[in-house]
Amino acid sequence: MEKSLKKPILLTILLIVVLVVILVILGSGSSQTSSTTLNVFSIIIILALLALVWFKYLQQRNLSIDETIVPIVPIKEAPPSEDDSISTRTGALCEKAGTYVCEEHDDRTVEMQEGKRFPPCRGDGTAHSAVWIRKD
Repeated sequence: MEKSLKKPILLTILLIVVLVVILVILGSGSSQTSSTTLNVFSIIIILALLALVWFKYLQQRNLSIDETIVPIVPIKEAPPSEDDSISTRTGALCEKAGTYVCEEHDDRTVEMQEGKRFPPCRGDGTAHSAVWIRKD
């Protein structure tokens, strides 16, 4: 059973039980004319509440049906660039073995093997995080 359908059904059952309880309580009264009037009013009120519950359910269901369905379009990844100059940062894993040059210091090179992490550049006498560019 739909989750959205459970709530109106439970409310309907609850309202019917309340109606039965009210009718039993009013039926045990002594005055016949006032009892009949109260019975009619209680039935009308409960029926109005039942109509309201189901009207709201149908309205909610129609709104969810009318919502525009946007198809899911897979995102196409950009094709790998044919450019051979690979650049990466300090601490990243090397994907292609070779000689890499620091972007800031052309004289600083490092020989890398696949799977190893890029070291910091030691240019200017201090170690710093660097962008390493593969030499052709």
